[in-house]
Formats: sequence, C-alpha cells, structure tokens
Amino acid sequence: MRYTILAVLSIVFMLSAVPAYAHRGSDVDISIISDNGKEFLAIPFREHRKGRTHVVKKYLEAVKGDNYSIVIRNRTSYRIGVVIAVDGRNIISGKKSYLKSSERMYIVGPHGRTRLEGWRTDLDTVHRFYFTDKGDSYSIRTFNDSSAMGVITVAAFREKKRPEILSDGYTFKESKRRAPAAPSAGEKSSKYEEDTA
Repeated sequence: MRYTILAVLSIVFMLSAVPAYAHRGSDVDISIISDNGKEFLAIPFREHRKGRTHVVKKYLEAVKGDNYSIVIRNRTSYRIGVVIAVDGRNIISGKKSYLKSSERMYIVGPHGRTRLEGWRTDLDTVHRFYFTDKGDSYSIRTFNDSSAMGVITVAAFREKKRPEILSDGYTFKESKRRAPAAPSAGEKSSKYEEDTA
C-alpha cells in the first residue's frame, strides 16, 4: 500500500521585488515535478495579499519515497532571484529561511527555466528532494526543527536596477555630488584663479 503525504506548496511573491503573481499563467511559474516528468497535482488552497506581498498556497498529494524537483520558469524579460525553502530550510544554505532577499538564492535569467533537484551541500553535490515522514525529514534529523514540515516555499525577487557607471568609474549620482557648483554670473570662483597674460 502506498503512503500518501499531503504537502503544502506555498508561493510567496514579493511585489516590492516583482510586480506579478507567482502561479501558473503569471510572470513566474512554479511546478513540482516527479522523476518521471509528471507535475504533481496542485490543489489551490488560499491566495491573499500581505502588504505588498502576494501569497499563493496550494496542496500537493505526494507519495512517500517519491523524488521530486522544483521547476521555476521566468516569463519576464529581466533576471529574478528565487529563495526556496523546503521544510523551512533554505535549499542552498540549509539555514532557517525567512524568505528574505538577503538569503542565498538561485538566479533565473530572462525567459529562463531552472530545475532544482535537491539540497545543495557544495558546488558539486546535491541531495535529492523526496517525500517522507517526519522522522526521516532533513530538517528534523539535522536541525530538530519541525516548524515548517511538509512545506515547499518559493519567494521571487526582481533584480535591482544597477546604477549606470560613467567612464571615470563613478555612478551618475556620485558624479553630480562631487562636481563643484558653477559660480553665478559676474562672480569669480574662489577655487580658480583667473589667468592673465
């Protein structure tokens, strides 16, 4: 007999970072995919706004022992950063996740797609995601933390616009700040001597 687990997929979309919803048909699509390529059925549960953040929650029916991957599709023309937590832990650092833009994240290029298959432990090692019970959970075994058991969470952030760099190495704002004010009409600048011949 197969053991069925109910997992919650919580998608948090930071509107201060990306002005769109985080579910299918929006600027960012998130899917949970089995090893055989099938998408796990996601049953909508709740969708609401919390300040400038749009939150979408869905339930997934999963089978104990099944491996899964998280697929992120960026439908925008700009780069996004995604902070992903499984069982409350950031999948790159392993630290407790608060879904902040200061956390370790993956970058997805414009109109790009990425498939994340597990916990990153170093540049070359990934431990596969799989559905399991509480006693076998990475979060419980490693950190004794069950606060977000069975929850997969994704927060997406738009890349901040980089300041324009001028040829002298300063940004446009810095260049304006360091330029001396021009003297008013008829006034001699105290900084510069007048050349006389």
